[in-house]
Order: sequence, then C-alpha cells, then structure tokens
Amino acid sequence: MPCFKQRAYNLVVLPVLKPQSQKTMIDQINKRWEALGEYLEKQFDAEPHVAAALYLIAIQEDGRGFEKHSRERKYEMINEAARLVLSYTGYYIPGEIEGVPTLVRNPSIPTFSRMQEDYKLKEGILIYFEKQGLFF
Repeated sequence: MPCFKQRAYNLVVLPVLKPQSQKTMIDQINKRWEALGEYLEKQFDAEPHVAAALYLIAIQEDGRGFEKHSRERKYEMINEAARLVLSYTGYYIPGEIEGVPTLVRNPSIPTFSRMQEDYKLKEGILIYFEKQGLFF
C-alpha cells in the first residue's frame, strides 16, 4: 500500500540499467537520486538529502503521520530508517538484541567506507520508494 496518502502523486519512471562496472553503478544511483531529490522537493518541500529522505521513511514506518518529535527521537527514527533501507542491500539482516526482534548488522559484509555507505543508503532509499510504488 503506498505511503503518504494525503496527496495524489506523479510517479517518476526511470529505466532500470544493468551496471557494467562500479562507476556505471554509481552514475546510475546518482542519476536516480537526483530525480528522487526533485520529486521529494516538489511533493514534500523537503531538501533532497539523505537525512530528509530517511526522516520521511521513518515517519511513514512509524505509521502516525507527522508529529512533533524531540531531537533525540528524530535521531532514533533516522537511524531506524537507515537500518531498514540498508537491509535492502543486505548490510542489515533480521535478528534479535536482548530477545527483541530487530535488524542487526550482517557480519559477513565488511564495513563500508563513508562514501560506500552513502551510496548504499541512497540505493536503499531508492528501493524503499520503489517498493512503496511512489518512485520507479
């Protein structure tokens, strides 16, 4: 079921390209990220950066819509959304911490550099919006 139900949305349809190399994959992510940024800016008047997209995802996943949150709660929500979108790339997997189901870091994947993590976050955010039927 699509999120952000309050408005009708114009879907952006981009061709899915098969990456030939890491540079091609990065170029593809950047091109699609720019299109998503324009979409978010137009639809939600949100700045097109990773934290803003993660906060929108966190609000959707919380299921209560826009509410006033403390700075600490916003930080927690953004981190939860980051784990969710990184789970689409395999970096986080379902697990438990102290008996509570959650997403835990996949030990078989090495730690990313900051640049790699940024691209993986962008890739996961793109996948999230695609799964919600808002952005293709």
